[in-house]
Amino acid sequence: MKIIAVSVGVPAPLNTSRGQVLSSITKHPVTGRVQVSFGGLAGDQQGDRSVHGGANKAICLVPSEHYPRWSEFLKSASLPTAFFGENLTTVGVSERSLCIGDVLEVGTTRLMVRSPRLPCYKFVARAGRSDAARFMLNEAMTGLYLSVEKEGEIGAGDAIRVSAPHPDRVSIADYVDAMMQKLPSERVEKILRNNALPDDRKQLLVRRIEARYDGSV
Repeated sequence: MKIIAVSVGVPAPLNTSRGQVLSSITKHPVTGRVQVSFGGLAGDQQGDRSVHGGANKAICLVPSEHYPRWSEFLKSASLPTAFFGENLTTVGVSERSLCIGDVLEVGTTRLMVRSPRLPCYKFVARAGRSDAARFMLNEAMTGLYLSVEKEGEIGAGDAIRVSAPHPDRVSIADYVDAMMQKLPSERVEKILRNNALPDDRKQLLVRRIEARYDGSV
């Protein structure tokens, strides 16, 4: 399990279904070591801090294993690194192997798995397909958000080690499956009891289940 790319971005115009907005979804890999603070990576900015960034969304991680499946879905021969707007592109981890509350040692940092990265209209614009959000959720290929528990530095090639698995063993994919009505109620209740899942994500899950969420944005 390791990082294969570290990427950052700054706000830039993006044409969406809601008009032109500022977004940092377009990110580019950086070389060398990158400083990591409690707010995220040095040089990385958010276009809309009301929904992006913050302590529980300091870093976005996406497994590189998703890229071939997305290339097929989008009918693209290849996708650029950080296509999904992620900070860390990895190999060897997934939404089903990482659990909410797991503590990761990466470089000289300590990170905690917090929640799925859920698709929004900006990602739909980036993907160029109106059904991209539904596909992402149906496949549970969302990527995930990390909080920074210990500041330090990271770089491409750094190993990822789960130093403290959360005892609940509620995976990122479990949360996504719950949103898509794929889990029994007792499993959903376990997700909602997880002490590492941010309150706003718990509230969102309850609302989506009550509304029978269909993956639309």
